[in-house]
Amino acid sequence: MKSDILQELERQRQGLEPLRRNSAIDQDKLTEILNEISVCLKSIHGLAGKLGQNLKDIEWLMNVKQRAGIPGGTCEFDLPAYHYWLHTQISIRRADLTAWITPMTPIYQGLSVVLKLLRESGQPQQVIASKGGYQQMLAGRNAQLIKISLNQNLPCVPETSANKYALSIRFLTFTQAHPSQCSENIEFSLTFCNL
Repeated sequence: MKSDILQELERQRQGLEPLRRNSAIDQDKLTEILNEISVCLKSIHGLAGKLGQNLKDIEWLMNVKQRAGIPGGTCEFDLPAYHYWLHTQISIRRADLTAWITPMTPIYQGLSVVLKLLRESGQPQQVIASKGGYQQMLAGRNAQLIKISLNQNLPCVPETSANKYALSIRFLTFTQAHPSQCSENIEFSLTFCNL
């Protein structure tokens, strides 16, 4: 994971660096993004050892990982150390969690920069889902991420399905029982994002 993030950050830096000479680009924003990438590259390069190695040294935590997928696998009698930890003071648990997560912060920051660049890469288009349904043929168009934005006051949620040929979005009414497709036209913003 560490090398993948480093490669992607470096690829983005190399792609953005030539834009410094482009007068149509907001140079302050570009400098800000390039600085973020540089900071992330430096902090990830500074990571020693494998990611999460500090967690592998905590035996009871690894036991929780192994048994969490088993129904009833995290019972008190199977994992007494875990339940002891759960009943310690909240300040102790919070300090432990911080100590466990802190070594992974550079990875989180690197991922955040890559995702921010991805999310901001596309141009939104306003479209309408007729009677709650929308389809678009992709015609060879690729997207790493599809962003859907709609009015938060609408009582519906999007259900998306896509393959290399088509994109289909259904807006479902949100009910406790069984969601059904909206019967009204839904205006929303659709963005195809690529790095």
